[in-house]
Amino acid sequence: MKSQPMVSTLDTLALIECLKAHGVSQDELLRSTGVDANIMTNPDFRIPLADLIRLWKMAAEVTNDPSIAIQLRQNYGGHFVHFVNHMAMNSHNVREALQLYTRYGKLLGNIFSYELRRENKYTAFVFSIDSPDYQNPWIPEYHLSLILYLAPMLGIHNVNMEEVRFMHACGSNIKKYTDFFKAPVYFEQPENAILISDEILNIEITSFDAHLQAVLKKQAEDILASLPKENTFLASIERIIFQNLASGILDVELVAAKLNIHRSTLHRKLKENGTTFIKILTTIRKNLAKLYLDQEMNIDQIAFLLGYSNRSNFQVAFKNWFGVTPVAYKK
Repeated sequence: MKSQPMVSTLDTLALIECLKAHGVSQDELLRSTGVDANIMTNPDFRIPLADLIRLWKMAAEVTNDPSIAIQLRQNYGGHFVHFVNHMAMNSHNVREALQLYTRYGKLLGNIFSYELRRENKYTAFVFSIDSPDYQNPWIPEYHLSLILYLAPMLGIHNVNMEEVRFMHACGSNIKKYTDFFKAPVYFEQPENAILISDEILNIEITSFDAHLQAVLKKQAEDILASLPKENTFLASIERIIFQNLASGILDVELVAAKLNIHRSTLHRKLKENGTTFIKILTTIRKNLAKLYLDQEMNIDQIAFLLGYSNRSNFQVAFKNWFGVTPVAYKK
C-alpha cells in the first residue's frame, strides 16, 4: 500500500492568509479541508498533499479567481521562505539555483520533481507531480511562477521567459498568464515547463554566499536522508507511465528499460504486488480522462495526452470504462 504524499506547509500558510483575508474562519478551514491552521506555524511542517489540493480548490472558489496560483506569492505569505529557496538565493547564478531544485525538490513535496533539460537553444525547467492521482492546475502554476517571484530577491530585473507550458486546461483569461509571465503561455501540453535562455541562466546572483549555501545544503541533505523510505516500485511504474503517456510509444519494454530490469522481472514483480502493467495503465488513463474532462479539455487533446492515436480509440475506451461517451459524461 502506497503511503500518502506529503508536502511542505509553505503553500498552505499563504493560502490560509488569503482565505482568512476573504472572510473564511479558522473553523471553516479545518472543517472544509482538514487543515488545522493552529499547527501551521512552522514552515518545516508537512501535510498530506490531498489536504493542500482541497485548500487550493477552496481558495479558487472563494476568490473567484482560477488563476490565483500565479499571484498568490505576490499578495500572501511573502514572509515565509523555505530553506530550499534560501539555497537558491545564495547560488552563484540562476542555472545553479534551478539545479538545486532538481536535487532538493522532494523537500517541498515527496512526489514533486524538477528537471533541467536542454531544448534546442533554450533550457526547459520542468515541474512534475509524479502521480496521476494528484494532478491539479494550481500547484504547477504556483511552482513555475517561483522564478518570477524570486528574481527581484536575487537582484534580477526584467526576467523574460521564452515560453510557458501547462498540462491542464486554461481555467481563466489567458491574458492573465501572458501578462504575468511576459511570454507565450500554452495549456493542455505534455508537461509543465518554462523555457529559459542561456542569457537568463548565466545571470550572476548578487546575494551569492558560498558558505551559507554549504550550510543549507548540509541541512537539506540531512532532511532528505531522514524522509521515510517506502516501497517505490509501483509508484515508479506509475510515474514512468504518466510521464510517457503522450509519447505514443509506451509499453512494457519502455517501463522495464527505465527501471533497468528485464520485462519478465517486471511482470513477476507486478504479479507479486497483485497487479499487471495493463491494470496500472488503464487505471491511470481512466482517472486522468475524468480529470481532463472536468478541466474542460477537448476530446482530441485528451486522446493525445493519454497516448491514443486518435479520438475514436479514446472514445471507445472511455465508453468501455464508464458506460457513456466522453461527451455524455461532460453533460
